[in-house]
Amino acid sequence: MTGIVRRSIAIPLLCTLVLALSAAARADGDAARDHAARPKIGLALSGGGAKGCAHVGVLRVLERHNIPVDYIAGTSMGAVIGGLYAAGYDADQLETFLTTADWTDLMVDEPKRTQKSFRRKEEDRLYLFDIELGQQGWKLKMPRGYRQGRKFTNLLREWTLPVAGVRSFDKLPIPFRAVATDIARGEMVVLEDGDLVQAIRASMAIPGAIAPVMRRGILLVDGGTTLNVPVEVVRAMGADIVIAVDISEGYKPVEELDSSIAITNQLINMITRENMEKSLPGADLVLLPAVKGTGTLDFSDVPGLIAAGEAEALRVLPRMEGLDLPLPGEAYRGFRAGQQAPPFVPPMVTSVRVEGQQRVDQRTLLSRIDMRPGAYLDLDVLHNDLARIYGLGYFQMVDFSLEPAKDGVAVVISVREKEWGPNYVRFGLNFQIDENRGTTFGFNVLHNVTMINRRGAELRSLLTIGQEGSINTEFYQPLDYAGRFFVSPGLALSSRPVDAYVDGHKIAEFDEDVAMGAFDVGMNIGRSTELRAGLYYGAARLSLDTGSPELFSSGDDSSSPVYDEDLSLGGLHAEARLDRLDRVTFPRHGYMAMAEYFLSREEVGADDDYQRLGGGVSTFFSRGRHTLFVTFEGGTSLGSPVPLYHQFTLGGLFSLAGYHDQELRGRYSGVGQIGYYASLWPLPSSLGQNVYFGGWIEAGNVWNDSSDIALDDLRETLALLVGADTVVGPIYLAWGLAEDDRSKLYLSIGRGF
Repeated sequence: MTGIVRRSIAIPLLCTLVLALSAAARADGDAARDHAARPKIGLALSGGGAKGCAHVGVLRVLERHNIPVDYIAGTSMGAVIGGLYAAGYDADQLETFLTTADWTDLMVDEPKRTQKSFRRKEEDRLYLFDIELGQQGWKLKMPRGYRQGRKFTNLLREWTLPVAGVRSFDKLPIPFRAVATDIARGEMVVLEDGDLVQAIRASMAIPGAIAPVMRRGILLVDGGTTLNVPVEVVRAMGADIVIAVDISEGYKPVEELDSSIAITNQLINMITRENMEKSLPGADLVLLPAVKGTGTLDFSDVPGLIAAGEAEALRVLPRMEGLDLPLPGEAYRGFRAGQQAPPFVPPMVTSVRVEGQQRVDQRTLLSRIDMRPGAYLDLDVLHNDLARIYGLGYFQMVDFSLEPAKDGVAVVISVREKEWGPNYVRFGLNFQIDENRGTTFGFNVLHNVTMINRRGAELRSLLTIGQEGSINTEFYQPLDYAGRFFVSPGLALSSRPVDAYVDGHKIAEFDEDVAMGAFDVGMNIGRSTELRAGLYYGAARLSLDTGSPELFSSGDDSSSPVYDEDLSLGGLHAEARLDRLDRVTFPRHGYMAMAEYFLSREEVGADDDYQRLGGGVSTFFSRGRHTLFVTFEGGTSLGSPVPLYHQFTLGGLFSLAGYHDQELRGRYSGVGQIGYYASLWPLPSSLGQNVYFGGWIEAGNVWNDSSDIALDDLRETLALLVGADTVVGPIYLAWGLAEDDRSKLYLSIGRGF
């Protein structure tokens, strides 16, 4: 009985299921026929920098109203958005991509400062201009672009990992084309296969700003110069209906053409408008999001730009519906399901190798890599590895790819050495106006010969021309491929004026000339710490220029002068330097410390026997746009009679700001600062980064005997500052106030905290 009941229930259910499946099959077949019969829709996305965020708003409206996209072609930022959409992402995911990206950081090739080698950090402290020239023979060579686009390339590489193995762009979830320009021939190039990231990167290579891409022997730049809205390209892919999104701007009126940058942008706009006016009439629908006034690199209001794209798409939506473009809900969901890329599951790493290096030994690069075979791919670790390799300063591009391997993938790190290297020249400026001392000016030229041998030897020379002239040359030879140990002979020549003060009054001015040679051995601990020690030997001379020389007597307090005499220098020295600052100009986070010891001995050729130990520490804390900092510097003669020419000095903008530069002099010293500054507003990207306001209080002094050191003997000062982090270095306008109503006003360029 039970079996009969079960059969009586099962048979109707089975019949119902068969009928349902048949109906579903017919519906799927009808939908498939409808899909096959409907007109194919192509999307042509124009270039326009940050304004391209509006493309995402257009895509969101198309998704919400079931309007399919069968083909995509894009130029520049249109290639970025279009390429990622074609790779299987939806509008919400693209918004996440745009809003989470640090666009300010992406536009800078340099890695985080903590990821740089210690030698490159040293060069940061020279406040050199952000332009590196190559020196080849007697000629200087510029890079092909102000930026190489390394970080953005790496980010695109990460986001396109789900389709990394696709070589034909027709086989992407949505068929795609990127438009670039052959800069040698001035011809449009349509990129339809190969490396998707390379194609996108080539399409957005703004001439002069972002380096071009060499692809199959063709040098490619931004496609906007030949076809900014690729209507005919997407039409040729098979689109019956073309929707074009134009985010470019019209011509600016004469009153807005008030700078060379504005004139250059107008010229570029003229070129793109000319080709757009020819291509736009070929589109069936043209969308014009209201994004006028947004700069090329102004990603400060991504949500607003996306909203502008949505508003324009909704305005045109009735015309889309009039063309019968939307699909039924089920059909559209099925259509979009087929356009989603599979999620990326981190694979097992079976091997890691580096390709593309020529002068640099592979062992040098492998020693900087933490990614290890046998572990699952960790993109954070990989990006840190890429940054450390780039931080060596030898490469214009460091990229990665994954190759299928048995039981996992091989990680391939591709490097490209700087085509304008391996010899480099950089320039810098030091300039200070002190209302009492007058103007101090210095022009710096850094010349660096790198990769002299397989272990990465370098010959670095710094020339300073101005009131304080000097030349410092150092040969730096790593002893192992990881760069842990090194030897470093060097030579330094300098000449500078030295002022002598008594009770705040200048009584004399000397010319100090020094020639010094040294031979050091050292050790690097990671990328943050350098230890070195060695022998030094040299000669110095103090020549009285003007004034009374009473202050400059010998270190034993006798009346015998030390000016207009040749002085012999020699002995042992040791240094320890720790640098964990995130930035060298207006740091936000981190700390640095240094200690330096001199042991002068007659046995080595010196005129005086003495010891000198000095050092300091600085730490910075930030929250939002606010930064607090604490610093301390001090020195001791360790009870020895340090001569006046090598005593500790205080005074100047960042060392008791109410006093003259090097006004205070003694065998012992100590000064501490507590300060604050805040970022007020950003500068235009062509001028620098930010404008700041802040100040600090200081307390310190110098003493000639350890028994004289007392806290109630400290001198106190207050300093207020307005500054900017610019392309020519830090600029400060500062005011220092000390006791007895002493005050000083400073204007400084190219010197830091």
